[in-house]
Amino acid sequence: MSGLSTAALGLVYSIFGILGVVLNGLALATFTYFQPQPGTKNIPHVNLLLASFGVSLSCVLPGLASFSGSWGFNDIVCQIQGFYGMLTGMMVIYAVAMLAGERYVVFKGMCPSGVAYYLFTSLCWFAAGFWSCLPLMGCSRYTLQSSANDCILDWKEQSSIHWSYILAISCFGFAVPLAATFGALSKCHAAEDSKDEGWFTESQLIKISKWQCFFCLVQWLPFAVLVFIPLAIPTSVVEASGLSQLSIFFAKGLSPGYPVLYVASSGRFRTAAASLVGLASSNHVKDD
Repeated sequence: MSGLSTAALGLVYSIFGILGVVLNGLALATFTYFQPQPGTKNIPHVNLLLASFGVSLSCVLPGLASFSGSWGFNDIVCQIQGFYGMLTGMMVIYAVAMLAGERYVVFKGMCPSGVAYYLFTSLCWFAAGFWSCLPLMGCSRYTLQSSANDCILDWKEQSSIHWSYILAISCFGFAVPLAATFGALSKCHAAEDSKDEGWFTESQLIKISKWQCFFCLVQWLPFAVLVFIPLAIPTSVVEASGLSQLSIFFAKGLSPGYPVLYVASSGRFRTAAASLVGLASSNHVKDD
């Protein structure tokens, strides 16, 4: 790649990373400091924002590598980068599914207990960690992509154990969680003047969850398709077309969208977030 191309990639990674870290970090700080939701109901939102923050943070090494024109790190760092990217990405999917499940349970008139929030949060992180560890144990592998600026799951691998892993993670790490999410949210509805749940009405939370599901699908579908492309198209053609790089841009570039949903839905949330950076008084948040 030319110096201009690598600099452009570095700039794109920098924009995605800075926007995602700032916006997710600010929303995360708002949830943890002001507790917009009652008690443990903040947990699934914090989970999603923390995972999305992590996805944005994974832009740091690719950005540095793009600006320098080469990876410049050893294989151990590459494996850590691949694992970290997979862990945070999987957690985004599971966190979106957990929020949709919560909306469905609340819509049905049930109230999840604090223990349930902690239990399902632990299960989500365990599942994300499980799928992320398997490539390190030989079921697949993390490798430097052709543009030499990021380490991701080796979608060009052709071994039988790799395809077993791809089929399993595509099913239980992508298709099933998102299908369950769509199914749960399709049954949820609430009037615009529905009861408040902290700083949000039930209607707002359902809309936020639906948009989160849409973002999640658009964010991870390109990579979910990419891993199956070698079955039909030579990998050299895919690399030359830039599809692998494009799928990474979708994965990292949509992370700033999750916190925007909260900011756009609640004036009180906007005021609270603004107060954390000195643009509003925290007294206005308490008085609302």
